[in-house]
Amino acid sequence: MSPKMNPNEVVIKACESRHYGNNPTRKGKLFLTNQRLFFWPAEKAENINLLEIWPKDISELHFFNTLFLIPNGLNIITKNGAHNMFRVKERDNWTRMINQMY
Repeated sequence: MSPKMNPNEVVIKACESRHYGNNPTRKGKLFLTNQRLFFWPAEKAENINLLEIWPKDISELHFFNTLFLIPNGLNIITKNGAHNMFRVKERDNWTRMINQMY
């Protein structure tokens, strides 16, 4: 099972990631496409919860350190106030590419 792509959607960047949120931490992959950002959990289940973030919904981007000292965290805050925190490699590159979308 793989994520459903929208018409004319192309993956620009992807990496192994970890999503920190209200639920327990989830491993998976973070994808940046020409239309959206989404997190695909590693655990494949019938009721898979795909996390989508559309560029028009992004309010702020912040860095954070995982384990208080590793500089690999990216917090995407949406206009509804939700904090979507991800562990990523090359967070500067991710931030630059996300900023170009909105």
